[in-house]
Amino acid sequence: MKLIKIRPRLVDHSLIPKVSPTSIQAIPKPVMKPSPKIPTDNSFMINIIGLLILIIFGYIMYTRWTNKESIDTSKRHSIIGFNHYVEKSLETSLEKSRETSVQPVQSGQSADNKATQKNIDLSSKTI
Repeated sequence: MKLIKIRPRLVDHSLIPKVSPTSIQAIPKPVMKPSPKIPTDNSFMINIIGLLILIIFGYIMYTRWTNKESIDTSKRHSIIGFNHYVEKSLETSLEKSRETSVQPVQSGQSADNKATQKNIDLSSKTI
């Protein structure tokens, strides 16, 4: 079998009008005026900004170093105040629990029950 190599024509060239070649004119390039040079070296400004950051950081560290004792004293004072508050609240809660847990002693209670009651009272104090 022989292959037929026929290219199909998808466009009818007779319907398209032919354009006559015209002379192409060169477009003149616009003349660029030289602009004044702007310095693009910003390393000096970057160095100034870095120096300002270092100066501010140094000042903050110096003020912290000079106020170190007062900051340490205020921290210790707040810890001592918190400790005092906790001790006082524990004392008041123990007193309230004693008032609610006190029961009249019956004459028929055994010694074991009294000892157990004392152990419970002692364990509540250590909390």
